[in-house]
Amino acid sequence: MIDGGPGDPVDGIKEQTPCDLHDVFRNVSVKVAVGYVLPAFGAEGEPATWHGNEIPAGYAHVGVDSVVPSWETLQLDIPGGFNQHPIAAQHGSHHGLCHGRRLRSRALAPHLVPPDSAASRAKLLAIGLPRRRNAPPGPAAVPVFGNWLQVGNDLNHRLLARLSARYGPVFRLRLGVRNLVVVSDPRLATEVLHTQGVEFGSRPRNVVFDIFTTNGSDMVFTEYGDHWRRMRRVMTLPFFTARVVQQYRAMWEAEMDHVVSDPAIWISFSEIYRS
Repeated sequence: MIDGGPGDPVDGIKEQTPCDLHDVFRNVSVKVAVGYVLPAFGAEGEPATWHGNEIPAGYAHVGVDSVVPSWETLQLDIPGGFNQHPIAAQHGSHHGLCHGRRLRSRALAPHLVPPDSAASRAKLLAIGLPRRRNAPPGPAAVPVFGNWLQVGNDLNHRLLARLSARYGPVFRLRLGVRNLVVVSDPRLATEVLHTQGVEFGSRPRNVVFDIFTTNGSDMVFTEYGDHWRRMRRVMTLPFFTARVVQQYRAMWEAEMDHVVSDPAIWISFSEIYRS
């Protein structure tokens, strides 16, 4: 519940995720902008109403006034919902129904586009995914799937090189609900992997790898932190000391020579070890 009243500045409200306002009587979903926000409910003991109709369970009556054109997001905790609701921008003043679901799709305000027109429905679908300020460029994504339909399961270096040539050295792909930022410039890659290595050192959690690695407890898939540093100390002695490096140096150099001479050559590790 937002603790405040009409005229309270939005800066006093915690920023979190963007509220999807859904008018169930017209079956139209719209977004509310950052501005002055105050949830409005019925009198004590009376149900809240919308245009004289009782608001269904799971909805809350939301009023938004003096809206400013900003895409900042807010945290809106309304009783009957699931704590966080998306809020995005529209101009002017609007009242609607805030459904208790966490949604991030963005729609046009009903006073900007006729809600019943076929063109407006197409427009709502086209802008169904959020657009964040200062986000890297990238191919247009579709709701739910993101860019999966464009890249499929073949996310190889050739595809990434083509996308980099079109969108620049830093671009974004949306794979389902995840954002993937690709860096293809050597200088920027050094900044990400070395200078800011602590910030980007962890791998995203994956349910499949969690099963095979006991919730990511091994060295490769664990999150960067104290556990990873302890694992590194354990692994250094048998694998990365100067003596061990010299022992396997010839094999590693032979493997690199094979790769450089012809990337299409398949290297049999068993043959290298036997030699």
